[in-house]
Amino acid sequence: MYDETSLLQWMRFFGGKTRKDFKEMAKKNSELEEAYDVLDKLSADEKKRLEYETRQRAIRDYNIGMLTAERR
Repeated sequence: MYDETSLLQWMRFFGGKTRKDFKEMAKKNSELEEAYDVLDKLSADEKKRLEYETRQRAIRDYNIGMLTAERR
């Protein structure tokens, strides 16, 4: 097997479909392992997951508002 670049590993990680996929990929890279741990914690705690989703929505709304303002 060949060594994957960090970018390719991240792409595979983001494309993961199951918890098993994420665990396997996390074993190969300490950064992916840290990301997996965060995802695991977020998915385990309903309140934190909702807070995360709310924050992501606010960031998207802000970015869209800034883009719209720039276009004007």
